[in-house]
Amino acid sequence: MTFKRIASAVTALVMVGGMIGAQSIISAAGDNTTEPQELFPNTSAADSTPDSVAESTPDSAADSTSDSVAESTPDSAADSTSDSVAESIPDSAADSTSDSVAESIPDSAADSTSDSVAESTPDSKADDSSKTDPPPAAKLSIANAVIETGSSSYTYTGRAISPLTSVALDGASLTPGRDYTLSYVNNINAGTALIIVNGCGSYEGTAIGTFTISPKPISAADVALGQSSFTYSGKPFTPSVTVSLDGTALAADSDYTLSFINNVNAGTASVIVSGCNNYSGTVIGSFTISPRSLASAAVSISGKVYTYTGKAIKPAAAVTLSGATLKKGSDYTISYSGNLNTGRATVRVTGKGNYKSSKTAYFYIKPKAMKISEVKALGSRKVKVKLKKDVQATGYQIVLATNSSFTKNKKTVYLKKNTSTAKTVTGLLKGKKYYIRARAYKTVGTKKYYGGYSANKTIKVK
Repeated sequence: MTFKRIASAVTALVMVGGMIGAQSIISAAGDNTTEPQELFPNTSAADSTPDSVAESTPDSAADSTSDSVAESTPDSAADSTSDSVAESIPDSAADSTSDSVAESIPDSAADSTSDSVAESTPDSKADDSSKTDPPPAAKLSIANAVIETGSSSYTYTGRAISPLTSVALDGASLTPGRDYTLSYVNNINAGTALIIVNGCGSYEGTAIGTFTISPKPISAADVALGQSSFTYSGKPFTPSVTVSLDGTALAADSDYTLSFINNVNAGTASVIVSGCNNYSGTVIGSFTISPRSLASAAVSISGKVYTYTGKAIKPAAAVTLSGATLKKGSDYTISYSGNLNTGRATVRVTGKGNYKSSKTAYFYIKPKAMKISEVKALGSRKVKVKLKKDVQATGYQIVLATNSSFTKNKKTVYLKKNTSTAKTVTGLLKGKKYYIRARAYKTVGTKKYYGGYSANKTIKVK
């Protein structure tokens, strides 16, 4: 609005100058009653003309003049001129002057005025108005930037690893936030992590760097077992296992795997904890398997009573425990005692390998078959029987009967010391034929273990 008012004022001033010249010519022709300066009584031309001229100038002229003046007039001059002209011209004067000036100025004058104003505009000002902002500078690609970190390899921590990173392009260090932004991919778990550098500001594109996250060694882990001691059962033991590292509980199968060694037989068993995925290496835990006692084992001997032979008797023995038959030599050893002479002999089974303690069983050795040295009939229904001494016997038994099956008229007598080898039997039936036999015995506790009978002898009682 200010430039338009200035342009209108300037145009008005030019027109007023033309009117004053026209009126002077008329006065010279014969009408000298009005002086040119009286066109605006009591008001100077400089004070009253701008507003009225602004209103009386046709729009086309005002617009063209305004544009020309706007280009030719400095801002400071335009502002001061506009203000002074606007303040000095009353509205009424502006209206009347505008109408008269508009009617009195021929088109040629308007054109010449416009042209003169246009020609008066300095070339430098015209050139400035046609200038535009230069295009923005092209951004530089960051794709070939050099990305460096403090280290190319880090160890898994369970948390995101974001190493300090420097970025340079063509030898010049770039500034984070101004020239580029950073982001990371796969920077928690073991493997290859990515550094994503995205250009910003004067840079564009993307550069990618890498660093390595190595699995964390598991060798310093704590291995806790649900049970640390077992008793041999013939089956493998696999106790529960808890693994922690630096106060963090690790997860089976995802952080580590388990394997067991020597977990069947008695001794020290091992559990091998092998790191996987984010962990590497191994750590070993151990537990013990104790031999099982034979206290409740059953020892079966092939025979309970054997006949004295003069040599050590070693019967076979079978050992079972909880229904399982143990193996001689690997599961137990066997020893004998009291197995040479008559009486009670001992079999001792002692655990070996997966078994411990011992179990005792017994068998018995009886005297060998007896021999009758002599049978003699005495008077008065008596018979004398003489035996062969047996030092392995406690005593002897003599049986007499009137039949060979020893069921009729049976009579039995004892010799309670093995040193007494002769016995006179009385009270027999006179004139009867008797069958006679004898045997030795060995007393163990309250029980007598008899040897075999001698061959039968016969005699007729007198």
